[in-house]
Amino acid sequence: MENRGKDFFAAGPMVSTMLGYSFDSSKNNKRIIGLRPFYIPLFSADKSMPSGTVLGGVLEMQFYF
Repeated sequence: MENRGKDFFAAGPMVSTMLGYSFDSSKNNKRIIGLRPFYIPLFSADKSMPSGTVLGGVLEMQFYF
């Protein structure tokens, strides 16, 4: 990877929720399919670096047995 900027480390809390649908299979195993949007504000320990934001989403399939 060329033309990269300075490396840095940033961290922040993650805020998310899940919008999903739950259904049971023939073996009584619970399954959930859903969409999980998330928001992560980033804060750097170095004040000269700007803060940032991560917005995203995940399509999930969960199995309970």
